[in-house]
Amino acid sequence: DDSSFDLALKDLESNDVLAIDTEFIWKNTYYPKLSLIQISTYKKIYVLDCLFLNISKLEKIFRDKSILKIFHSIRGDVSVLSNSLGLKIENIFDTQLAEDILNKNKGDQISYKKLVKKYFFKDISKSETNSDWERRPLKEKQIDYAAEDVRYLHSIMEIQKRKLISLSKINLFNLACEKEKS
Repeated sequence: DDSSFDLALKDLESNDVLAIDTEFIWKNTYYPKLSLIQISTYKKIYVLDCLFLNISKLEKIFRDKSILKIFHSIRGDVSVLSNSLGLKIENIFDTQLAEDILNKNKGDQISYKKLVKKYFFKDISKSETNSDWERRPLKEKQIDYAAEDVRYLHSIMEIQKRKLISLSKINLFNLACEKEKS
């Protein structure tokens, strides 16, 4: 509801690093229709229902250059957020892009599931990938799936950032992220 969303916003705005993912509907629509935004801090995961909340309140967070936004494969998320909110996202870290640079730009599009397996030896379910994100109420499996999509992003980013710095590739990565978000 709106009051719990406002409390969540205060918490999110007080963090300097957030992990973000989206779920959207793209069946029978010209543009993707945003259904959920999942955002995690180091301590909490928020699953925000975009069909019921005024998500334009998130604009301040997405534009804030002092808050790092971690994504896995930002291209799809940027497209849906741009079409839904009409905004440009500032200060990003794309874990898929980082992994590609760490693997010497082989062009491999490593999945989030494979990254979690690689770094944490955990198998996460991707059974709800093609779920009906427009149907309400959402099933518990859908909510759990959505939360899992941001659960490990902070830790993956920290590992990758250390590696990028140690290999002197952090500037190359930052330039690639700037290019990717446009």
